[in-house]
Amino acid sequence: AGEIADAMRRAGPSWLDDVATVDVFPLELEGQKVRSVTFALTFGNAAGRSADEVNAANESLLRAVITRFGD
Repeated sequence: AGEIADAMRRAGPSWLDDVATVDVFPLELEGQKVRSVTFALTFGNAAGRSADEVNAANESLLRAVITRFGD
């Protein structure tokens, strides 16, 4: 989870203030042991960012994580 959080910090916009691991859920999926991780993202809003801007940043972070670590 720490490597994923670090990757999000590096890939995120300058106004991504914090990436915190909230919970890790170990589970089995199709016979494979995997972990489901929940993150809390804190974005600064000094410039009055719109929901569309924050959503675009989240999509960009998701693509960066998938590119780095896979599905």
